[in-house]
Amino acid sequence: MPVTKLASERRGVDGYNLLNKPESERLYKSTGRRCRAQGKGQYIIMNLVSFFTVTKSFLISAGVIFLLRVIDMSIDTMRLLFVIRGKKLFVWILGAAQSTVFFLAVSQALRGEANILTTLGYAFGFATGNLIGMIIEEKLAIGFQRVTITSQNDPMNEIAKDLRKNGYGVTEMKAYGRDGEVVMIH
Repeated sequence: MPVTKLASERRGVDGYNLLNKPESERLYKSTGRRCRAQGKGQYIIMNLVSFFTVTKSFLISAGVIFLLRVIDMSIDTMRLLFVIRGKKLFVWILGAAQSTVFFLAVSQALRGEANILTTLGYAFGFATGNLIGMIIEEKLAIGFQRVTITSQNDPMNEIAKDLRKNGYGVTEMKAYGRDGEVVMIH
């Protein structure tokens, strides 16, 4: 008993019967894309040609995607630093902003056909955004900084008490230096 195809498998986008049509016409009717290729191999070659095509619209699209990814990843880097520090309000605000920018970047990247410029714009925007996020963090000093204080004249640990009172994490260690016992504060 022969297997019959479902109506949805036999018909293209506009309901056109595809069973007795050549491959190129079936591709056009089922995907909505124009293609003069007569076989799968030629269709793939045409896709590769369009992938490496440089046009003004692809340049603009790649630039927009690059900028959106730079903003997205810079915000993401800052958000992660605030997560580590436990700043809930900043994390919430940055999370909402970052997800909005990410959505815009991805929707721009997936709009239309794939192209080498939009792909590179996405990839280099991601990498540049990480770098810029790190530079912003260095300027704002949001992350953790390590400072070591070595003192001989702090028997009551006054330095450590003052640092703790101002909200800094402090670790104290007794050590022996050239001139005797010292206190190291990290």
